[in-house]
Amino acid sequence: MDILQRNLEALLSVDPLLTAKIFELRENNSFEVYVDSDPANINIISKNDLTPIYCGKPIEETELAYKDCINYQRYPYLYFFGLGNGILYKMLLQNPVHQRLVIFEPELEIIYIVLNMIDFSQEIMERRFRVELSEDMTFDRMVNVIFSGTAKLYAKVYNLLIPFGFYEKYFDDISRINTLVVDSLKHLAYAIGNDVVDSLIGVEHHIRNLPRMIHGPTLYEAVKKGKNSSIAVIVSTGPSLAKQLPLLKKYQQHITILSLDASFPILVAHKIKPDMVFSIERVSATASFYKKTPKSAFKGVNFMISSIAHQELIENIVGGTLQLSMRPFGYLTGFEHHEWGYIGSGMSAANMAFEFAALSGFDKIVLIGQDLAYAKDGLSHAKGHIFGDDEVKQKESDLYTTAYGGDGEVRTTLVWQMFKNYFEISIAQMNDAGRFIAYNATEGGARIEGAIEIPFETFLSEFVDTTFKKARIKLNTPNDEICNKAIGLTISTIKDFFEHGERVKSECEKVFLETVEELEKIEKLKNEEKLDEIDFDLLLGLNKKIDAIKELFEDERFDKLFGTVMMPLMLHQEIELATIMVRNVEDDLERKIKLIDWIYAHKFWLFSMAGSIQSTLIRVSKGVLMWENEDKFKEIIEMSKKYVS
Repeated sequence: MDILQRNLEALLSVDPLLTAKIFELRENNSFEVYVDSDPANINIISKNDLTPIYCGKPIEETELAYKDCINYQRYPYLYFFGLGNGILYKMLLQNPVHQRLVIFEPELEIIYIVLNMIDFSQEIMERRFRVELSEDMTFDRMVNVIFSGTAKLYAKVYNLLIPFGFYEKYFDDISRINTLVVDSLKHLAYAIGNDVVDSLIGVEHHIRNLPRMIHGPTLYEAVKKGKNSSIAVIVSTGPSLAKQLPLLKKYQQHITILSLDASFPILVAHKIKPDMVFSIERVSATASFYKKTPKSAFKGVNFMISSIAHQELIENIVGGTLQLSMRPFGYLTGFEHHEWGYIGSGMSAANMAFEFAALSGFDKIVLIGQDLAYAKDGLSHAKGHIFGDDEVKQKESDLYTTAYGGDGEVRTTLVWQMFKNYFEISIAQMNDAGRFIAYNATEGGARIEGAIEIPFETFLSEFVDTTFKKARIKLNTPNDEICNKAIGLTISTIKDFFEHGERVKSECEKVFLETVEELEKIEKLKNEEKLDEIDFDLLLGLNKKIDAIKELFEDERFDKLFGTVMMPLMLHQEIELATIMVRNVEDDLERKIKLIDWIYAHKFWLFSMAGSIQSTLIRVSKGVLMWENEDKFKEIIEMSKKYVS
């Protein structure tokens, strides 16, 4: 088997798209390869302008580029623009610290040439060598690059390296790639958040809602029966919605209407009955959409509600069918109630509705009222919105994004941009799977990349069969066997919360106190100018204890129960810790300073971890104590009382 074949077999399993493009190429048209008596002196020259990648001897320039990377020798993840002849990356991969090298290359032929000459098959299979054709890079693909593995922990030390001067002429491409990386990092930061309280509220709400969830219809049941027509229309509350309502009312018997909670009262006011209404928020304010809607309008409607919803919201759904589903968070997947999950990876009810439509297998999904931008008059929402059509006020810090139709730009917010990002990621995933079914008939606001833009009237006249009339969606509740199994899993999972939590919290507190004690000694020696008396062997031992605690996050069970809850707080700290971890050291003194800085940084890390576990146990207990009338849960109700005074 030749080198190219080995590389392509490896690449096929990780990047079929790029593999297919290389298979189609199979020869050089724009570049020529030159190799002298030294096989390491491989140069590649552009036939268009006769520009070589290496102006001097390739091996000498490669060695210089390698030396320039010396400051990055402790970086697990490195990003480069320009593949060159590939030898630099083969050299860098000898360093086991480098978990992954990502190389963005603008020329497919150069990728083809390099894969013909250098065997990267092992590194490709191990995901340590990732080459991306820059023209294929989209936001969703870049998010996948940045989010994979532990790459997100090193967000703060990201740098796009350009080791070869030849690639400076691709300035626009370099700028676009860098912008995509930065936007992906922003998306990561906002998606994770920095407030652990939100996660803790979600835990409490989910626990409180569990009995109601497991006695109600499953998500599987909803997905199986939710497609009562071939077309799903997702109704959002952007300023453009008003102009679409007469058409929606006219065609409502022939299409499936998936409404957001905020759209529900508007639809009711216009005598339009949705098939399903979605809520994803955990705040009590969302209950207003149900409080202020006539209860007679609830009949025959299915309410698809996230299990982390506020109790006030759930209590105001009177009539219709309530279905509670779990979002794909670790602490929810840990319950193993898979029949009721998992949906809601995005940030909005519209993202959730889109996921549901995709899972249900609708032939076409169309968005209306999904402006994700201010209207020309500055309004943020449709007329009739419960909180007013100007609920969101424009700010100087607001962003600009491409307008619907591609004509100019519109003002948007960071939150709306996040909603848009999730739509684009979901649409790209469907497109990759060969399901080109997303349409945007908003006729205003921001462009959603990947969705086919079309006037709503045109869409309806072209694709809706008016001789077809949909049937009502009727969801059944699970049988006793399924419910009893879910109750058993609930009891065992909550016991796990308490047992795992107590054990790990105790260990964290123990190591935290040791850390405080040693750091106090260091401070004293600093003040007395006796730094040479610091016991570095003891610090190394302490560091091993810290590492043992950090390894808990690699334990799947612990990570599911606590990892997601702590993520907003702990991940931001890990990103800060990464700046110490990747720091290069030249001598023993620098190594000792780095160790001290590392221990100092983990003082707050240990305190935060112990505190987060304790807070999680309290929130779990508060949720459980709301089950006082549930006889089957008496044992864990008693266990919960010790955490809540």
